[in-house]
Amino acid sequence: MFVTLGRSARVWLVALVGLAAVLALGRAALPWQRGEPVAPAARASGDPVRPTSGAPAPGPGAGAPGGRGVALTFDVLEGDAVVVQVLDVLAWRRVPATFFVTLPWAQGHRELVRRMIDEGHEVGLREPPAGTLRRASEPRGPTGGAADAGRSAEAGRWERAAAALARLTGRPVRFVRPALVGLWAGERDRTGGAGAGAPDGGAGPGSAAGGPLRAVLWTLDLQDWMNPGVDYVVYRAQAAQPGDVLLLQASDFARQTPRALPRVLDALAARGLEPVALHRLLAPPAPEGPSRPRW
Repeated sequence: MFVTLGRSARVWLVALVGLAAVLALGRAALPWQRGEPVAPAARASGDPVRPTSGAPAPGPGAGAPGGRGVALTFDVLEGDAVVVQVLDVLAWRRVPATFFVTLPWAQGHRELVRRMIDEGHEVGLREPPAGTLRRASEPRGPTGGAADAGRSAEAGRWERAAAALARLTGRPVRFVRPALVGLWAGERDRTGGAGAGAPDGGAGPGSAAGGPLRAVLWTLDLQDWMNPGVDYVVYRAQAAQPGDVLLLQASDFARQTPRALPRVLDALAARGLEPVALHRLLAPPAPEGPSRPRW
């Protein structure tokens, strides 16, 4: 016995079949079919740490015993829901991390900044996204662009903001993450330097002449800010190598980060990698002592 469908019923049936086919194809697009993650390139010395767009410069000693350390770093720009969940996961797994927070956010979330410190995490300064936009009126250096004047102005702003942040945390602020990467990474590339930082070949802010701050970017971006799916964030973490500085987000727009983080930690452990504090990762290796005579 056949059921005769009217014209509208047939239209709805075709639409439902088409929708089912689209959903089936979308489910079949597994993370490993989305293209290879950008694996960190061969390591090169330099200061500060570079993003994956250039030659990265990891910590010389790779932090952990056996040289298998990586650093988890989180940018915090807004909100408090995601950062609380991230802190809960890190406390559960007993893993240290470094949080780069903007000064306005820290001033409005003092209790969370204190929690970060109390739970053994490192707090660095994150420059606000609008803080380093170049203006047409900025003086231009001999190489073209606002390299010298812009870099000097940035260093002054960083030092003042870092001092204010240190008063909130009660701890010295060692690291700053610039908002305008090109001002610190791109300028030196164009002048033939060996890594990101000041164009004269020395370190950026954080050198002996520039004070205690060190500009730090990243070597592997897990792209959780895109909310691409937990599987994809974990997939990118599987490209981590010893000495990597991993970039994650702990702002409220990164909704998938808390769910992805436990699996990211599992992926790192499966590769024999140990999360360590950023200052440990970037510390120079301890000098070898004199060899003992073998009798």
